[in-house]
Amino acid sequence: MVECTMPNSSSPLVLILLSVEHLSPERRAEIGTVVDAHPLLRPGKVGQDPPRTRVGSTLVPHLAQPDLPLFLFGGEGARTEESATWIFELEPAWIVVGGRGDAGEVVRPVSSLTIVIGPERAAALGAHGLEIFLGEIGDAIGGAYGCIFPEATYEQLNRWYADGPARPDLSWGLGSVYWMQYLGPAFVERRPALAQLERSTTTPRGAVIHRATEQPEHSLENSGSPLDGEWRAPLLSALGEDVILISLEERDTMPSLEHHASFDPGRVGPPEDLVRRIREDAERRRRRREAEYDRARTRRLRLEGRRTPPHVHGMAEWSTNVDADEVPHFWRTLRERLAPEITSPCAGALGREIANTPTSAGDRVTVDSPHGPFAVAWWSDDEESLVLTLEGPGDLVERWEDFFEAGR
Repeated sequence: MVECTMPNSSSPLVLILLSVEHLSPERRAEIGTVVDAHPLLRPGKVGQDPPRTRVGSTLVPHLAQPDLPLFLFGGEGARTEESATWIFELEPAWIVVGGRGDAGEVVRPVSSLTIVIGPERAAALGAHGLEIFLGEIGDAIGGAYGCIFPEATYEQLNRWYADGPARPDLSWGLGSVYWMQYLGPAFVERRPALAQLERSTTTPRGAVIHRATEQPEHSLENSGSPLDGEWRAPLLSALGEDVILISLEERDTMPSLEHHASFDPGRVGPPEDLVRRIREDAERRRRRREAEYDRARTRRLRLEGRRTPPHVHGMAEWSTNVDADEVPHFWRTLRERLAPEITSPCAGALGREIANTPTSAGDRVTVDSPHGPFAVAWWSDDEESLVLTLEGPGDLVERWEDFFEAGR
Protein backbone atom coordinates (compact mmCIF):
# COMPACT_ATOMS: atom_id res chain seq x y z
CA MET A 1 0.00 0.00 0.00
CA VAL A 2 1.39 3.40 -1.01
CA GLU A 3 0.87 6.11 1.57
CA CYS A 4 0.49 9.72 0.54
CA THR A 5 -0.85 12.90 2.01
CA MET A 6 -3.67 14.90 0.52
CA PRO A 7 -3.45 18.63 -0.17
CA ASN A 8 -5.94 21.05 1.28
CA SER A 9 -8.78 21.22 -1.22
CA SER A 10 -12.01 23.19 -1.32
CA SER A 11 -13.95 20.25 -2.75
CA PRO A 12 -15.59 17.66 -0.48
CA LEU A 13 -15.19 13.96 -1.19
CA VAL A 14 -18.13 11.60 -1.64
CA LEU A 15 -18.04 7.99 -0.41
CA ILE A 16 -20.67 5.60 -1.77
CA LEU A 17 -21.21 1.96 -0.74
CA LEU A 18 -23.83 -0.43 -2.12
CA SER A 19 -24.80 -3.69 -0.39
CA VAL A 20 -27.31 -6.48 -0.94
CA GLU A 21 -26.63 -8.20 2.37
CA HIS A 22 -29.21 -8.28 5.15
CA LEU A 23 -28.27 -5.39 7.43
CA SER A 24 -29.68 -6.73 10.67
CA PRO A 25 -29.41 -4.65 13.87
CA GLU A 26 -26.38 -6.76 14.82
CA ARG A 27 -24.76 -6.05 11.46
CA ARG A 28 -25.45 -2.34 11.83
CA ALA A 29 -23.80 -2.40 15.24
CA GLU A 30 -20.66 -3.77 13.56
CA ILE A 31 -20.76 -0.81 11.19
CA GLY A 32 -21.01 1.52 14.18
CA THR A 33 -17.92 -0.06 15.73
CA VAL A 34 -15.94 0.64 12.55
CA VAL A 35 -17.07 4.26 12.52
CA ASP A 36 -16.21 4.69 16.21
CA ALA A 37 -12.63 3.73 15.33
CA HIS A 38 -12.52 6.71 12.94
CA PRO A 39 -13.89 9.56 15.08
CA LEU A 40 -13.19 12.16 12.38
CA LEU A 41 -15.98 10.55 10.37
CA ARG A 42 -18.38 9.89 13.24
CA PRO A 43 -21.49 12.05 12.80
CA GLY A 44 -22.61 14.44 15.50
CA LYS A 45 -26.36 13.85 15.25
CA VAL A 46 -28.62 11.07 14.07
CA GLY A 47 -32.24 10.86 12.98
CA GLN A 48 -34.48 11.77 10.11
CA ASP A 49 -34.14 15.04 8.20
CA PRO A 50 -33.10 17.13 10.08
CA PRO A 51 -31.15 14.93 12.53
CA ARG A 52 -31.79 15.89 16.15
CA THR A 53 -30.40 13.16 18.43
CA ARG A 54 -26.78 13.61 19.53
CA VAL A 55 -24.58 10.61 18.84
CA GLY A 56 -22.19 11.08 21.73
CA SER A 57 -19.10 8.91 22.05
CA THR A 58 -20.39 5.90 20.10
CA LEU A 59 -22.58 5.31 17.06
CA VAL A 60 -23.30 1.65 17.90
CA PRO A 61 -26.59 1.97 19.86
CA HIS A 62 -28.02 4.36 17.28
CA LEU A 63 -27.32 2.06 14.33
CA ALA A 64 -28.57 -0.98 16.20
CA GLN A 65 -32.09 0.46 16.51
CA PRO A 66 -34.59 -1.62 14.51
CA ASP A 67 -37.13 -0.37 11.99
CA LEU A 68 -35.27 2.73 10.87
CA PRO A 69 -35.17 2.49 7.07
CA LEU A 70 -33.46 5.85 6.58
CA PHE A 71 -30.77 7.55 8.63
CA LEU A 72 -29.55 11.05 7.92
CA PHE A 73 -26.51 12.08 9.91
CA GLY A 74 -25.16 15.61 10.22
CA GLY A 75 -21.48 15.76 11.06
CA GLU A 76 -19.97 17.85 13.84
CA GLY A 77 -18.43 21.17 12.88
CA ALA A 78 -19.53 24.77 12.81
CA ARG A 79 -19.18 25.06 9.03
CA THR A 80 -20.68 22.79 6.39
CA GLU A 81 -17.31 22.29 4.71
CA GLU A 82 -15.93 20.86 7.95
CA SER A 83 -18.64 18.24 8.33
CA ALA A 84 -19.12 14.63 7.39
CA THR A 85 -22.75 14.20 6.36
CA TRP A 86 -24.18 10.70 6.21
CA ILE A 87 -27.15 9.38 4.27
CA PHE A 88 -27.80 5.74 5.16
CA GLU A 89 -30.66 4.11 3.27
CA LEU A 90 -31.38 0.74 4.82
CA GLU A 91 -33.78 -1.48 2.93
CA PRO A 92 -35.81 -4.42 4.28
CA ALA A 93 -34.42 -7.88 3.77
CA TRP A 94 -36.72 -8.52 0.80
CA ILE A 95 -38.82 -6.41 -1.54
CA VAL A 96 -41.44 -7.28 -4.12
CA VAL A 97 -41.13 -6.18 -7.73
CA GLY A 98 -43.70 -6.66 -10.42
CA GLY A 99 -44.71 -5.41 -13.82
CA ARG A 100 -47.29 -5.89 -16.50
CA GLY A 101 -48.48 -9.41 -17.16
CA ASP A 102 -48.04 -11.91 -14.38
CA ALA A 103 -44.66 -10.55 -13.24
CA GLY A 104 -44.14 -10.63 -9.52
CA GLU A 105 -41.11 -11.80 -7.59
CA VAL A 106 -39.24 -11.35 -4.35
CA VAL A 107 -35.77 -9.87 -4.77
CA ARG A 108 -32.95 -8.60 -2.65
CA PRO A 109 -32.93 -4.81 -2.44
CA VAL A 110 -29.81 -2.66 -2.54
CA SER A 111 -28.98 -0.70 0.61
CA SER A 112 -26.77 2.33 0.19
CA LEU A 113 -24.47 4.45 2.31
CA THR A 114 -23.34 7.89 1.15
CA ILE A 115 -20.93 10.07 3.15
CA VAL A 116 -20.00 13.57 2.05
CA ILE A 117 -16.63 14.24 3.71
CA GLY A 118 -15.64 17.87 4.16
CA PRO A 119 -12.22 18.87 2.79
CA GLU A 120 -10.63 19.52 6.19
CA ARG A 121 -11.59 16.08 7.49
CA ALA A 122 -10.47 14.46 4.25
CA ALA A 123 -7.10 16.20 4.48
CA ALA A 124 -6.71 15.17 8.12
CA LEU A 125 -7.38 11.52 7.28
CA GLY A 126 -5.22 11.52 4.15
CA ALA A 127 -5.49 9.09 1.27
CA HIS A 128 -4.13 6.25 3.39
CA GLY A 129 -6.67 6.82 6.16
CA LEU A 130 -9.55 7.01 3.71
CA GLU A 131 -8.38 3.81 2.04
CA ILE A 132 -8.36 2.02 5.39
CA PHE A 133 -11.81 3.36 6.27
CA LEU A 134 -13.29 2.37 2.90
CA GLY A 135 -11.98 -1.18 3.32
CA GLU A 136 -13.19 -1.56 6.90
CA ILE A 137 -16.65 -0.11 6.45
CA GLY A 138 -17.03 -1.84 3.07
CA ASP A 139 -16.38 -5.18 4.75
CA ALA A 140 -18.66 -4.34 7.68
CA ILE A 141 -21.59 -3.39 5.44
CA GLY A 142 -21.04 -6.41 3.19
CA GLY A 143 -20.30 -4.09 0.30
CA ALA A 144 -20.84 -5.23 -3.26
CA TYR A 145 -19.29 -2.06 -4.63
CA GLY A 146 -18.10 1.29 -3.35
CA CYS A 147 -16.13 4.33 -4.42
CA ILE A 148 -14.72 7.68 -3.29
CA PHE A 149 -14.51 10.66 -5.62
CA PRO A 150 -14.45 14.48 -5.55
CA GLU A 151 -17.93 15.96 -5.36
CA ALA A 152 -17.34 17.61 -8.77
CA THR A 153 -17.47 14.11 -10.30
CA TYR A 154 -21.27 14.31 -10.02
CA GLU A 155 -21.19 17.03 -12.71
CA GLN A 156 -19.20 14.72 -14.99
CA LEU A 157 -21.61 11.83 -14.43
CA ASN A 158 -24.60 14.06 -15.17
CA ARG A 159 -22.95 15.16 -18.41
CA TRP A 160 -21.89 11.67 -19.52
CA TYR A 161 -25.27 10.09 -18.78
CA ALA A 162 -27.63 13.00 -19.46
CA ASP A 163 -30.38 10.72 -20.78
CA GLY A 164 -30.47 8.12 -18.03
CA PRO A 165 -29.23 7.02 -14.59
CA ALA A 166 -26.03 8.81 -13.67
CA ARG A 167 -24.91 7.04 -10.49
CA PRO A 168 -23.06 3.76 -9.82
CA ASP A 169 -25.50 0.84 -9.97
CA LEU A 170 -25.04 -2.90 -9.37
CA SER A 171 -27.18 -3.82 -12.38
CA TRP A 172 -26.76 -0.98 -14.87
CA GLY A 173 -23.04 -0.23 -14.55
CA LEU A 174 -20.51 1.55 -12.34
CA GLY A 175 -20.40 4.76 -14.38
CA SER A 176 -16.63 5.30 -14.55
CA VAL A 177 -13.31 4.57 -12.86
CA TYR A 178 -13.11 6.82 -9.80
CA TRP A 179 -10.33 7.97 -7.53
CA MET A 180 -10.81 5.01 -5.19
CA GLN A 181 -13.07 1.98 -5.44
CA TYR A 182 -14.17 -0.95 -3.31
CA LEU A 183 -14.80 -4.01 -5.49
CA GLY A 184 -16.66 -6.70 -3.58
CA PRO A 185 -15.79 -10.43 -3.63
CA ALA A 186 -18.18 -11.14 -6.53
CA PHE A 187 -16.24 -8.76 -8.78
CA VAL A 188 -12.93 -10.24 -7.61
CA GLU A 189 -14.12 -13.81 -8.19
CA ARG A 190 -15.05 -12.88 -11.76
CA ARG A 191 -11.92 -10.75 -12.34
CA PRO A 192 -8.99 -12.18 -10.32
CA ALA A 193 -6.65 -9.71 -12.05
CA LEU A 194 -8.11 -6.95 -9.86
CA ALA A 195 -5.97 -8.06 -6.93
CA GLN A 196 -2.79 -7.76 -9.02
CA LEU A 197 -3.27 -4.14 -10.09
CA GLU A 198 -0.84 -1.50 -8.86
CA ARG A 199 -2.23 0.45 -5.89
CA SER A 200 -4.62 -2.41 -5.07
CA THR A 201 -5.01 -4.12 -1.70
CA THR A 202 -7.21 -7.02 -0.60
CA THR A 203 -9.47 -6.75 2.47
CA PRO A 204 -10.07 -9.59 4.98
CA ARG A 205 -13.46 -10.21 3.32
CA GLY A 206 -11.82 -10.73 -0.08
CA ALA A 207 -12.73 -7.38 -1.64
CA VAL A 208 -10.18 -5.27 -3.50
CA ILE A 209 -9.50 -1.59 -2.82
CA HIS A 210 -8.05 0.11 -5.89
CA ARG A 211 -6.80 3.68 -5.86
CA ALA A 212 -6.63 4.83 -9.48
CA THR A 213 -4.61 8.03 -8.85
CA GLU A 214 -2.48 9.34 -6.02
CA GLN A 215 -4.61 12.41 -5.39
CA PRO A 216 -8.40 12.71 -5.72
CA GLU A 217 -8.28 15.86 -7.85
CA HIS A 218 -6.23 13.98 -10.46
CA SER A 219 -9.35 11.91 -11.18
CA LEU A 220 -11.01 15.01 -12.64
CA GLU A 221 -8.34 15.39 -15.32
CA ASN A 222 -8.62 14.10 -18.90
CA SER A 223 -12.24 13.12 -18.41
CA GLY A 224 -14.01 13.92 -21.65
CA SER A 225 -15.79 10.57 -21.32
CA PRO A 226 -16.15 7.92 -18.59
CA LEU A 227 -13.30 5.95 -20.18
CA ASP A 228 -10.79 8.77 -20.86
CA GLY A 229 -7.48 9.12 -19.07
CA GLU A 230 -4.48 6.80 -18.86
CA TRP A 231 -4.99 6.54 -15.12
CA ARG A 232 -8.28 4.72 -15.76
CA ALA A 233 -6.72 2.15 -18.09
CA PRO A 234 -5.56 -0.51 -15.56
CA LEU A 235 -8.95 -0.95 -13.85
CA LEU A 236 -10.79 -0.54 -17.14
CA SER A 237 -8.73 -3.37 -18.61
CA ALA A 238 -9.42 -5.62 -15.61
CA LEU A 239 -13.18 -4.97 -15.46
CA GLY A 240 -14.13 -4.28 -19.08
CA GLU A 241 -16.14 -1.44 -20.62
CA ASP A 242 -19.46 -3.28 -20.18
CA VAL A 243 -19.07 -3.16 -16.40
CA ILE A 244 -18.13 0.52 -16.39
CA LEU A 245 -20.57 2.13 -18.83
CA ILE A 246 -24.11 2.66 -17.53
CA SER A 247 -26.82 1.11 -19.68
CA LEU A 248 -30.34 -0.11 -18.97
CA GLU A 249 -29.78 -3.13 -21.19
CA GLU A 250 -29.39 -6.48 -19.45
CA ARG A 251 -25.87 -7.91 -19.46
CA ASP A 252 -24.10 -10.91 -18.04
CA THR A 253 -20.82 -9.07 -17.43
CA MET A 254 -22.12 -7.66 -14.12
CA PRO A 255 -22.31 -10.02 -11.13
CA SER A 256 -25.93 -10.74 -10.25
CA LEU A 257 -27.37 -9.56 -6.95
CA GLU A 258 -27.55 -13.20 -5.86
CA HIS A 259 -23.85 -13.60 -6.66
CA HIS A 260 -23.06 -10.61 -4.44
CA ALA A 261 -25.34 -12.00 -1.71
CA SER A 262 -23.65 -15.41 -1.83
CA PHE A 263 -20.76 -13.94 0.18
CA ASP A 264 -23.08 -13.02 3.06
CA PRO A 265 -22.49 -15.59 5.86
CA GLY A 266 -26.02 -14.99 7.15
CA ARG A 267 -27.65 -15.45 3.76
CA VAL A 268 -31.10 -17.03 3.75
CA GLY A 269 -33.81 -17.39 1.15
CA PRO A 270 -37.00 -15.32 1.10
CA PRO A 271 -39.79 -16.41 3.48
CA GLU A 272 -41.99 -19.09 1.92
CA ASP A 273 -45.22 -17.33 2.91
CA LEU A 274 -44.08 -14.15 1.15
CA VAL A 275 -43.22 -16.04 -2.04
CA ARG A 276 -46.57 -17.86 -1.92
CA ARG A 277 -48.49 -14.61 -1.44
CA ILE A 278 -46.70 -13.00 -4.38
CA ARG A 279 -47.51 -15.94 -6.63
CA GLU A 280 -51.17 -15.89 -5.59
CA ASP A 281 -51.40 -12.12 -6.15
CA ALA A 282 -49.75 -12.45 -9.56
CA GLU A 283 -52.21 -15.17 -10.57
CA ARG A 284 -55.17 -13.01 -9.52
CA ARG A 285 -53.78 -10.07 -11.53
CA ARG A 286 -53.23 -12.30 -14.55
CA ARG A 287 -56.82 -13.56 -14.46
CA ARG A 288 -58.20 -10.02 -14.12
CA ARG A 289 -56.11 -8.82 -17.08
CA GLU A 290 -57.17 -11.74 -19.24
CA ALA A 291 -60.84 -11.06 -18.48
CA GLU A 292 -60.46 -7.34 -19.22
CA TYR A 293 -58.59 -8.09 -22.45
CA ASP A 294 -61.26 -10.54 -23.62
CA ARG A 295 -64.07 -8.08 -22.85
CA ALA A 296 -62.34 -5.14 -24.52
CA ARG A 297 -61.32 -7.12 -27.60
CA THR A 298 -64.79 -8.61 -28.07
CA ARG A 299 -66.37 -5.16 -27.83
CA ARG A 300 -63.81 -3.57 -30.16
CA LEU A 301 -64.26 -6.25 -32.85
CA ARG A 302 -68.03 -5.93 -32.65
CA LEU A 303 -67.84 -2.16 -33.11
CA GLU A 304 -65.20 -2.54 -35.83
CA GLY A 305 -67.66 -4.62 -37.83
CA ARG A 306 -69.83 -1.55 -38.33
CA ARG A 307 -67.24 0.33 -40.42
CA THR A 308 -65.06 -0.22 -43.48
CA PRO A 309 -61.34 0.06 -42.60
CA PRO A 310 -59.49 2.50 -44.90
CA HIS A 311 -56.47 1.57 -46.99
CA VAL A 312 -53.25 3.04 -45.61
CA HIS A 313 -50.96 4.74 -48.14
CA GLY A 314 -47.28 5.34 -47.44
CA MET A 315 -44.51 3.25 -45.96
CA ALA A 316 -43.28 5.45 -43.09
CA GLU A 317 -43.23 3.83 -39.65
CA TRP A 318 -42.75 4.94 -36.05
CA SER A 319 -42.43 2.54 -33.13
CA THR A 320 -41.55 2.63 -29.47
CA ASN A 321 -41.49 0.44 -26.38
CA VAL A 322 -43.82 1.52 -23.59
CA ASP A 323 -44.96 0.26 -20.22
CA ALA A 324 -48.64 -0.52 -19.78
CA ASP A 325 -49.19 2.64 -17.75
CA GLU A 326 -48.04 4.71 -20.74
CA VAL A 327 -50.80 3.37 -23.01
CA PRO A 328 -53.39 5.94 -21.81
CA HIS A 329 -50.95 8.76 -22.63
CA PHE A 330 -50.29 7.24 -26.05
CA TRP A 331 -53.97 6.86 -26.87
CA ARG A 332 -54.97 10.26 -25.46
CA THR A 333 -52.22 12.02 -27.44
CA LEU A 334 -53.14 10.07 -30.57
CA ARG A 335 -56.76 11.21 -30.38
CA GLU A 336 -55.83 14.83 -29.59
CA ARG A 337 -53.19 15.24 -32.30
CA LEU A 338 -54.29 13.03 -35.18
CA ALA A 339 -58.06 13.02 -34.52
CA PRO A 340 -58.72 9.47 -35.77
CA GLU A 341 -62.22 8.97 -37.08
CA ILE A 342 -63.21 6.39 -34.52
CA THR A 343 -66.14 6.41 -32.12
CA SER A 344 -65.53 6.95 -28.41
CA PRO A 345 -66.82 3.47 -27.44
CA CYS A 346 -64.50 1.83 -29.96
CA ALA A 347 -61.57 4.02 -28.90
CA GLY A 348 -62.11 3.13 -25.24
CA ALA A 349 -62.31 -0.58 -25.97
CA LEU A 350 -59.19 -0.41 -28.13
CA GLY A 351 -57.20 1.38 -25.43
CA ARG A 352 -58.16 -1.23 -22.81
CA GLU A 353 -57.37 -4.05 -25.22
CA ILE A 354 -53.88 -2.69 -25.91
CA ALA A 355 -53.10 -2.11 -22.22
CA ASN A 356 -54.11 -5.65 -21.23
CA THR A 357 -52.69 -7.59 -24.19
CA PRO A 358 -51.15 -10.87 -22.97
CA THR A 359 -47.57 -11.83 -23.74
CA SER A 360 -46.82 -12.79 -27.36
CA ALA A 361 -50.08 -11.31 -28.66
CA GLY A 362 -51.05 -8.17 -30.55
CA ASP A 363 -53.03 -6.81 -33.48
CA ARG A 364 -53.28 -4.00 -36.04
CA VAL A 365 -56.12 -1.58 -36.79
CA THR A 366 -56.47 1.06 -39.51
CA VAL A 367 -58.34 4.33 -39.09
CA ASP A 368 -58.97 7.45 -41.12
CA SER A 369 -58.09 10.98 -39.97
CA PRO A 370 -57.95 14.57 -41.29
CA HIS A 371 -54.26 13.90 -41.99
CA GLY A 372 -54.90 10.72 -43.94
CA PRO A 373 -55.40 7.04 -43.08
CA PHE A 374 -52.93 5.38 -40.71
CA ALA A 375 -52.50 2.10 -38.87
CA VAL A 376 -51.80 1.38 -35.22
CA ALA A 377 -50.17 -1.95 -34.38
CA TRP A 378 -49.09 -3.36 -31.04
CA TRP A 379 -47.31 -6.41 -29.72
CA SER A 380 -46.80 -7.58 -26.17
CA ASP A 381 -43.09 -8.28 -26.16
CA ASP A 382 -42.82 -9.53 -22.59
CA GLU A 383 -44.49 -9.19 -19.21
CA GLU A 384 -43.38 -5.61 -18.71
CA SER A 385 -43.50 -3.82 -22.07
CA LEU A 386 -45.41 -3.28 -25.29
CA VAL A 387 -44.18 -2.40 -28.76
CA LEU A 388 -46.42 0.25 -30.33
CA THR A 389 -46.17 1.05 -34.05
CA LEU A 390 -47.78 3.74 -36.18
CA GLU A 391 -47.72 3.36 -39.98
CA GLY A 392 -48.78 5.86 -42.61
CA PRO A 393 -47.70 8.74 -44.86
CA GLY A 394 -44.34 10.27 -44.01
CA ASP A 395 -45.66 13.71 -43.01
CA LEU A 396 -48.29 12.15 -40.72
CA VAL A 397 -45.76 9.88 -39.00
CA GLU A 398 -43.32 12.78 -38.56
CA ARG A 399 -46.05 14.97 -37.08
CA TRP A 400 -47.00 12.20 -34.64
CA GLU A 401 -43.43 11.50 -33.54
CA ASP A 402 -42.85 15.16 -32.65
CA PHE A 403 -46.08 15.32 -30.64
CA PHE A 404 -45.54 12.08 -28.73
CA GLU A 405 -41.91 12.63 -27.77
CA ALA A 406 -42.57 16.23 -26.70
CA GLY A 407 -45.23 15.14 -24.21
CA ARG A 408 -43.60 11.98 -22.92
